[in-house]
Amino acid sequence: MKTSISTKPTLWLFLLVQIILSSFPFSSCIEAQEQKMNVAPNYSFENDLTNIKTNTCVFGGWFPIGVVTEDGSSEIKIVDNVARTGRKSLRTTPNLNTVKGTIYYSQYNGGEEVRNDIRRRGVSGTRTIAFRLDQDIVSCDASVWIKKEEGQKVSLKAIWYARRNRIPFIKIGENQSTQPDLEKDGWYKYSLHADRNESARQVQIAIVTDGEESFHIDDVEIYFNRTAHVEILVDQLGYEPKSDTNHIILQSTKRPQRSPASFSLVKPDNNKTVFTGKWKAIGYHRQWDLYYWQGSFSDFNTPGRYVVKTAIDQNTYTSGPFEIHHNLLVPRTAELAYRFYYYQRCGTEIPGFHKACHLDDSTMPDGTYKDLAGGWHDAGDYNKYCGYTPESVYALVYAYEHRKDFFDQYDRDRNGRADILDEAVWGAKYLKKCIDMNPP
Repeated sequence: MKTSISTKPTLWLFLLVQIILSSFPFSSCIEAQEQKMNVAPNYSFENDLTNIKTNTCVFGGWFPIGVVTEDGSSEIKIVDNVARTGRKSLRTTPNLNTVKGTIYYSQYNGGEEVRNDIRRRGVSGTRTIAFRLDQDIVSCDASVWIKKEEGQKVSLKAIWYARRNRIPFIKIGENQSTQPDLEKDGWYKYSLHADRNESARQVQIAIVTDGEESFHIDDVEIYFNRTAHVEILVDQLGYEPKSDTNHIILQSTKRPQRSPASFSLVKPDNNKTVFTGKWKAIGYHRQWDLYYWQGSFSDFNTPGRYVVKTAIDQNTYTSGPFEIHHNLLVPRTAELAYRFYYYQRCGTEIPGFHKACHLDDSTMPDGTYKDLAGGWHDAGDYNKYCGYTPESVYALVYAYEHRKDFFDQYDRDRNGRADILDEAVWGAKYLKKCIDMNPP
């Protein structure tokens, strides 16, 4: 298990979402940009990120395929003496021999890991991270300009992966382009269209060679294509009357022929329209590759069960059902939110979930040991980080102070104190351990 220290605070995030929804209109966080999102990392290689010491940036956002050596005989590197546009490109230096060095590989959750002193074949190409695939992505298009020797064999690949249990990156398919579409000034453009394998969860784009000649890549483009669909997003928990956050979102993968004008709040039991509102166009957000509209029914506050209906290009779309009801959100979320902290406790056994772990945290810079067992695991994982622990303790106490009437009813261990405060104390004790009383 990885040792670091924090919690992604479920309750804190819930409170934060409510603050954002009430004070930060959705429209202000959307920037209308019609150009489709090129997801290729550092696609022109003008941003030399090698001084940022993370796995993602050490090679400018790309990764070597094969073992990297310290002497440069097997590597990928951003260089500024060859470029198709701008000043820089990414150079790959292949090595077909078995060499000793560092290998980079994709881990289970989509990040990158490193192993040193590995003896395997040297670099044969470069690749992107493993892109996680939304359910509506059906294909991808990729292209790259390559500077290579005449006759040198280079391939552009889309490699599809599935995940089963804890086994990462089970290769289930591959598309490749081995012949260039265009040639100009010694640069060759390779392109491919790749349809998604139905069970694929991730995809990597790779440029590989079976020879030992170096090659450069520049001006990479990677686009994902989605199946056409429209969705009306509503709060599945429901809405409370007289709230100024009773908003809905309409999203579409395609620009409609005519922008939707209005929506209706409808009672599903009798199909009766009880409220009509106007959509506000937000525009295309290329980060999410979707068109957006925002609607509000804050002026309507009659409790009941409803759906939202709207018409786009002669088609009618309906949201999932939701409720409007007094005192709805806290009873449905607060007890579950703080209770999750208990199941995420670290340094102690949680019956039915996990044994005590992370009992050897931590070693100080001078080599001495300090007891830092405790705190919480990451949200749903059994890693431990500490960045949000202070906010979590604050959020737990804040929630209790504002709704004592609700939280005082939960005291499972019968210690005379609300369980939510037990969690706050658990986190506070851990924070106290983290205070260095004798700093250098």
